[in-house]
Amino acid sequence: MFFTISYNLKHFTFIFLMIILILTVSTIIIYYTMNDDDLANLPPKDRSKVLDDRFISLFYYNASIHGGLGDALIYPKSNKAKIYTSIYLVLIAAGILTAIEL
Repeated sequence: MFFTISYNLKHFTFIFLMIILILTVSTIIIYYTMNDDDLANLPPKDRSKVLDDRFISLFYYNASIHGGLGDALIYPKSNKAKIYTSIYLVLIAAGILTAIEL
């Protein structure tokens, strides 16, 4: 019984950390590659802060996509952003199916 609980906790911790890593890396990629013409309703970039409002909004956007909730406030406008979002959703689905198989 103890082995099962310990294994499940390690498994959960690994998946949780991987999700945070994926969200952070994808947020950084979007932050530097997409502009206001790609995503709607983003706050302006503020280079004087490490975590500006735009970065936090993009992290929320990625987390809402990852959680399957979607988001009506920030949404893709350009084809580049739509393709990114579509590919990201497919990768998330593949990751979820892989985690279920474990």
